[in-house]
Amino acid sequence: MVHVFIWLIYISYELGFVAITSRIHITPAPLLIYYGLNISLFYFNAHVLLSFAFLKTRRRYLNSACLIILELAVYLAIKYVLDNLLTGYFTLRSGHLPVSHLYIYENLYRGASFTGLSIAYFSTRYLARFREKAYQEETGRLRAITRNLELENQIFSVENAYLQNQISPHLLFNSLSFIHSAVYKLSDAAGKGIMRLAELMRYSLVSANGTGTIPLPREIEQMENLIALCAMRFPRRILRPGP
Repeated sequence: MVHVFIWLIYISYELGFVAITSRIHITPAPLLIYYGLNISLFYFNAHVLLSFAFLKTRRRYLNSACLIILELAVYLAIKYVLDNLLTGYFTLRSGHLPVSHLYIYENLYRGASFTGLSIAYFSTRYLARFREKAYQEETGRLRAITRNLELENQIFSVENAYLQNQISPHLLFNSLSFIHSAVYKLSDAAGKGIMRLAELMRYSLVSANGTGTIPLPREIEQMENLIALCAMRFPRRILRPGP
């Protein structure tokens, strides 16, 4: 429907320009025949000739140029036959129209004009198809990456669940609590170290929620516990955090 509307505008513009500048009256029958020929040339060049040369051959530009030259030659021959039929040379005069350089130039220019419009139309469609293909490939690549990330996340969740099943959190925390009760009377620093270690173990095993995320304050708290444990091991290298 869009193509019909555009062709109507184009034909109206040409006929209006001819009517204003030369005041030539053209009958409907030849008008339909000639525009039918030119429009056929337009779509044949775009959907058949260029589609074949660009999509099914290797030497795209060379093949396109050769086929367009052949196409214009056939167009001139068909135009010549139509001119003879519509002017009555074949029936009334038993002859043919004279072929001059001006005749060839005018008709070749007309055919080349529609061929150029057809090339622009094909180029627009070709670029749009290329962009759509690139978009689909990029979308497929991103979907593949997303699937890989989801798979890695599932693997991590399974490994974490397996680790949690291997180590009973309650047994571990109860044991650390018992050791803390026995040790803190002898060494307050050792008792604090055991409690910090218990917090780190609790954080590693049971702190993550269903989405696999952890609140930032909780993360900072465990970083402080880790720094404190390292400070206990290497008191001269790491500055102890505040209480």
